[in-house]
This record gives sequence, C-alpha cells and structure tokens, in this order.
Amino acid sequence: MAESTPQLPAASLFDARTKKDQARLKAYNHILEQVLHKIAFSATQPSEPTFIYYTIPPFVLGLPHIDLQDCVVYIVFQLRSQGYDVRYTYPNLLWISWAHHERQYLQEKNPVVQAMIPKMAGPEKRKGASQVTMKTALQTSGPALRATDYTPPTAFIEVLERPSPYANQGQRQKNSVTFSEAKPTSNVLDDLWKF
Repeated sequence: MAESTPQLPAASLFDARTKKDQARLKAYNHILEQVLHKIAFSATQPSEPTFIYYTIPPFVLGLPHIDLQDCVVYIVFQLRSQGYDVRYTYPNLLWISWAHHERQYLQEKNPVVQAMIPKMAGPEKRKGASQVTMKTALQTSGPALRATDYTPPTAFIEVLERPSPYANQGQRQKNSVTFSEAKPTSNVLDDLWKF
C-alpha cells in the first residue's frame, strides 16, 4: 500500500484566524452599536448636549476577547467616517462631538429658521401683504444736512468767530473765541438737548 503525502494547503492556515477575526469584528460592532445608541439618547435630551464621553470596556461578557487598541482604532475610524469629531484619551476614553453639524442644521433644516426665510419668488411677483419692506430713519428724515449748516447752542459760546491768519501776534486776536465770565443760569446737560 502506498501512503499518501501529507499536505497542508496554505489557504487553510487562515481558517481559524478568520473565525477569530470575524468574532472580534462582531464584538467591535456590538460596542459601536452601544456608542451610537448613547449618542442618539444624548441628542434627544432637553439640554441638547452636542458631545459625549464613552469609555470602551476592556471586555464584554458573552463576547470573545477583544484587543483594546484594535477596538479603539476601529471605533474611531467608524465614527469619523460617519462625520463625528472624535478625540481619544489613553487607554480607552473617547470624546465624541457632533457640534460642528449643529450650525448646518440651524441654517438648512431647522423648521423655525426655515419658516422665517422668505421663499424664492418664481416667475410671478409676490403680492402686497406677504412682502415686507423696511423703512429706515434716513428715508423719512428729509434732506441731508451739511456740516456748514450746523449752528452751536448759544448757551456754551457767546462769541464764535473764525480765526484770521492775518491776526497780530502780540495783541489779543480779534477773531477769537470768548466765554462769558458770568455763572450759567441753566444746567449744562439740559442745554445739550436744546437746538
């Protein structure tokens, strides 16, 4: 009788390893589901937080042994690919935030904000009451005034003349500002509002 030659195909070497890796992937996905459930629950709270902390457990009862570093890498990769901001703190703490999506939600999807944004007018013109126009103070104030039209209140200055470039240096200048030596009879702050 001829004996057959023992054989061990190279592809069969990874069968046991494939089963272990599939079991680990199942455990990682179980932890990822817990993370996503915690995010969903936190987002529905009345205070509306936009981040959570999650501690990845070193083991889960009923699931195969997990490599903690490998699990952290897998969870962080999956969360970042879904649009979350994830920060890792050694050995197993994750900070997960979705605050950067809140601005987009407020601008594009929030029903309250959407109700305040006017709809784009189509080929037809909008009619009267639906269109709001703002009137500013400049539109109703009348003609614009020039700086030369301003006259200062007389309570502060008795005599105001423009200085002359030809005034004598030694003498009191003819075109100068003089103030009254007498005590004022009214309140200075009240005079500010008189025109």
